[in-house]
Amino acid sequence: MGEFGVRNSKLGMPPIPPGRGMGAHTGGAWHHLAVSPLRRTGTETSTGTKTGLLQWEPVGQGAGMKPEERDLLEELFTANRVLSLGVMVDGRPHVGLLPFVVADDRQSVLVHASQLARHSRGLQPGSPFSILIHAADHPDADPLQVTRVSISGIIQLVAQADADYEASRDTFIDRFPSSELTFTLGDFNLYRLHFERGRLVSGFARAITLGPESFAELPQP
Repeated sequence: MGEFGVRNSKLGMPPIPPGRGMGAHTGGAWHHLAVSPLRRTGTETSTGTKTGLLQWEPVGQGAGMKPEERDLLEELFTANRVLSLGVMVDGRPHVGLLPFVVADDRQSVLVHASQLARHSRGLQPGSPFSILIHAADHPDADPLQVTRVSISGIIQLVAQADADYEASRDTFIDRFPSSELTFTLGDFNLYRLHFERGRLVSGFARAITLGPESFAELPQP
């Protein structure tokens, strides 16, 4: 049942059912909430119980996406052309907007950035990044329902001497033909943003954690 389920039972509430995250019981039905179970951290007493703080603990690594979740993630990757990129620049967070193309193996995205741009100062090989890709917002829509995926990982430089440079460059140019010109400019570099983990939000209180195996579930061209 889990600690939170036990506490709910003591309060006269039904225990939380198994599954991804927790649920809320209203109107005689369960509603999934985009949060993870509780665990208690601290010291263990002689009675076997722990004292300390209750913290959220991630559920799994995102394996076993539902078909509609796989379709949504693939659509976010292929129907959108720009992403928001978060990096650290001079010890402070910075966000930029960049065109992107998802790699064929769905384990990374490629971005092509000028060294003159401030965000490029944070595009250092081995450094962490965070990206956000979201569907379009509309005036008559609930902004909390906007589908989106946030992903974090490690930055890799795709150097011209690398074996996969030409294929990666061609993949980018295929999606953005005008970038053929910027590939001739000396101040532009090609980067691979390699995924480690993420969070897919398909609507209000509907979210799942993503791991490397989640991205591997996506169809490959």
